[in-house]
Amino acid sequence: MSKDNIKGFKLNNNLCLIQLWITFIVTCSIQFASCELIIVQTALGNISGSIEEVTSYDDTGNPSVMFFAQYLSIPYAEPPIRFRRPEPKTPWAGEYNGTFYRPACYHQGDPARVGTFHVKTAMMSEDCLTLDIYAPNSTIVNQSSLPVLVFLYSSPGYSSAFAADVLCTVGDVVVVVINFRQGMLGFFSLGSEAASGNYGLFDQQMALQWIAKYIHSFGGDPKKVTLVGHSFGASNAIYHTLYPGNRGLIHRVVALSGTALLPSGGKSYVRNSIETGVLEEIGCQRASDADIMSCLRGKSLTDILNALDKKSFTFAPSVDGTFLRSYPEVMITDLAKDDNSTKELEFLNVDLMLGLNNMEGGAHVALLWAERLNTTYNEFNVSRADIRNIVVPIAIKRTFGSNISQAITQTVNFQYNDVTGTDDPQRLRQRVVDLFTDIDVAAPLVRTGNVHALLGQGSTYLYQFSEPLNLTQAPVWLSGANRADDVHFLFGFSERGLQFVNHVTGFTPTVEQRVLSTRLIKMIAKFARTGNPNPLSAAGDPQWPEYDTTSTTYLDISAAHVTPKHHFREPFMTFWTSVVPELLTATSQNATSPLVCPKEIGHTIKVNLVSAENIIIALSIVSFCLLCACVLLVCLSVAREPTLYSNSKYAVMKTPNLSETPSISGPSDS
Repeated sequence: MSKDNIKGFKLNNNLCLIQLWITFIVTCSIQFASCELIIVQTALGNISGSIEEVTSYDDTGNPSVMFFAQYLSIPYAEPPIRFRRPEPKTPWAGEYNGTFYRPACYHQGDPARVGTFHVKTAMMSEDCLTLDIYAPNSTIVNQSSLPVLVFLYSSPGYSSAFAADVLCTVGDVVVVVINFRQGMLGFFSLGSEAASGNYGLFDQQMALQWIAKYIHSFGGDPKKVTLVGHSFGASNAIYHTLYPGNRGLIHRVVALSGTALLPSGGKSYVRNSIETGVLEEIGCQRASDADIMSCLRGKSLTDILNALDKKSFTFAPSVDGTFLRSYPEVMITDLAKDDNSTKELEFLNVDLMLGLNNMEGGAHVALLWAERLNTTYNEFNVSRADIRNIVVPIAIKRTFGSNISQAITQTVNFQYNDVTGTDDPQRLRQRVVDLFTDIDVAAPLVRTGNVHALLGQGSTYLYQFSEPLNLTQAPVWLSGANRADDVHFLFGFSERGLQFVNHVTGFTPTVEQRVLSTRLIKMIAKFARTGNPNPLSAAGDPQWPEYDTTSTTYLDISAAHVTPKHHFREPFMTFWTSVVPELLTATSQNATSPLVCPKEIGHTIKVNLVSAENIIIALSIVSFCLLCACVLLVCLSVAREPTLYSNSKYAVMKTPNLSETPSISGPSDS
């Protein structure tokens, strides 16, 4: 049997190598069980990995032991120069040891407040541009060419917290998890050639190039690459579909709890300004950009990290003219033009799956509002006044900017506050969770799905995950799935990965949760194969319909049921995709933020009758209240100035001062 026949695989043991040449087809599973190391030949050089075993569960909850190969911390680029784009990895002599994890990329932030994934402190280094590969036994025994899932984690994070042993074996896919630069080291920008930013995105793109060239040696099919991102990683995945350099490198995208867009009219995630305050903290304020960068590269990493710990700084992707030629909102608007400038982008060509948890906003309660309202997240209570005066204004400011009409804030308060006058703590808490689930995740996903479904050539699917895990970073009163709960199911509760995550200490999944994990993995694996997750794995499962803008169809997933539904999170989604954009246009108060309404991308969002009816009723109530207020003002005017009517046959109405019209708000809290 030639080297071509075994696709570059060797065992790092002479006896096993002889046995492999003689009886590879019949007995290779025995060989791999007894010989722990495996070698892959690539054009870069030899890479050693290890054969491991993992316990997985089938659709009925029966466990079985499966084998897989893992190749850890493979360098896909040269050690990076600080604040410069990565360079391709050059070939090495000898054998690269891929049997253990190397240091993660540096990231700043209080590890107790990262929320969705409370990762443990790991060894970190600037020399961190590596990737991990997990391949099922079929890639070794049968020389399979399997679909490839490339996972982009949220920030802060690192690859070893997302061990894909269960995911690769249950899904029968090759999984790649990328380490990339984050925070300031990944996204600091001066908006000039000296520091153009987006280094983290270019790291990921370099990894995608590496995968296209070398993944076939590990049993992966470079023509079936699905980019899977969570939260910040999901927005990055969408950015990659807008970069011409990724043409042909990405075929499908799964965006979990994130996208490149905000609700229509919202401030872009992409920045065009720099964090100038960080230069002062580090001590690198200089006259020229070149001098600034020379100073930053001369500072020790300890100096930089200490400065970042003193204040809160935000570093995000920026418009650099290369990776992001403009704001994602503008680029997606241009997709409707169907000109040559958009044909090189993959957004409309890829198959797209969007997913979220039904109570994503629970993370906000845990990380932001409990502290702001001076309580713990497990004892979190909020009043109607808190929602009206604190929660809604801050939510609107962080999404739409400070120059926003008060009418927008009042309308959002009316939509989400409990205007019935009840003070039920659970009901009010749920309103806060709903607000941030919708404004941060659901509405952006729907906006993305609407564009893709209407203009794209690929398929579009949407799911809502409703199975709670109740891990330690979620409030005890949260009755649904918190942010990132579905990611734990996707990775099959891998013990190799969970050892790096603090908030799962002591957690043991139930048989029902393991079964649901298997079902979710198989859905996404089928999508990675064909762009269609159907048929679903369990007997009697329904068909998962494609997403469309008329009925906004989606799949609701929990241990109790897997059910297709329509009118996703209505009437709230119509509120964000139709009502708010129209109000923004009418008030013309949001000029500082890129404003892209649905009509600007060549279509009008269709509103189903039930949703429209709800909106009409709500607006009618508001109008009635305003009318009553005006009548009251008229009556007061008449009562206070009787002389205006004494000499007239007919009553003359004094025109009320419009500035005295009462604002729209919930009932008094007294």
